[in-house]
Amino acid sequence: MADLKSWLKTPPPGLAQWAQGVLPGPLTIVVPKKWVSFPADIDWEWETVGLRVPSDTEYEGVAAKLSKPLLMTSVNTPGEPPLYGDDLVKWASKNSDVFSAYALDVIKRADCLSRPASTVVSLEPPPRILRAGAFTEPVRPGLKILVLCSGNICRSPVAEALLRREIACRWKAKEEQLPSLGWQIDSAGTFALPGNPATAESVQVASADGLCIAGHEAAPLEEAFAEGVTPPDVVLCMGKNHLASLPPSAHGELLDPAGVEIEDPYGQGISAYEKMMRQIKAAVNARVDALSSWD
Repeated sequence: MADLKSWLKTPPPGLAQWAQGVLPGPLTIVVPKKWVSFPADIDWEWETVGLRVPSDTEYEGVAAKLSKPLLMTSVNTPGEPPLYGDDLVKWASKNSDVFSAYALDVIKRADCLSRPASTVVSLEPPPRILRAGAFTEPVRPGLKILVLCSGNICRSPVAEALLRREIACRWKAKEEQLPSLGWQIDSAGTFALPGNPATAESVQVASADGLCIAGHEAAPLEEAFAEGVTPPDVVLCMGKNHLASLPPSAHGELLDPAGVEIEDPYGQGISAYEKMMRQIKAAVNARVDALSSWD
């Protein structure tokens, strides 16, 4: 895993946390070459690279003694089904140019013979299963995020739109592809009146930054935690008063990872909204940086 972190230094948002939850394991993740920081002595000529961290104890024992990850291909013929069990033993026996007698003996004794091959998934949006295998969990590195303010007409609609745009940008994806990655980003208010539009000033400052929130409709916080609704993974709040309004089961944080609160500009004129926009942009960038970190 330490090698994976050194090769994939700046993954797109959510990928690091997801990878740490599913690896080591029977999964190969295929990512664009440009995401990977290769050592200087490796000239990688292909456009993608598969990253694999097996949970096999014998492999772990060998890998721990190596100075860098192994570079290899699959043992099966390209286009043919993956090999395991007796089929792997038969194939290895016929390919003495690939396997020494010692290696063949190790294969015959390995407990991996009883296990299906790994799953191979491409994470370039939208995610695609390239080869079905032992890993059967959903490939969804994204999170369900709720952005919270008071009336859901000034700060949170803008932050919601900025988060969605920045996360899509980091994934090199279209915003409509975010759900395929597991991302769901919504906003609400602690005292929101359902259906209220965003204020004209919020629409204006958002539009100046290329965002359209003209169709926004306010939603109360209670809707996100209603019975039968999957709750958000995290609630990103504008102020500490919003954190205090969350139900006990909710995981809440300030939008700005540094703990800076974003003031309510309601009724204070366009200059207050422009200040709000600057604060939210800085907070969103810091938040997406945090979502892209291995820490």
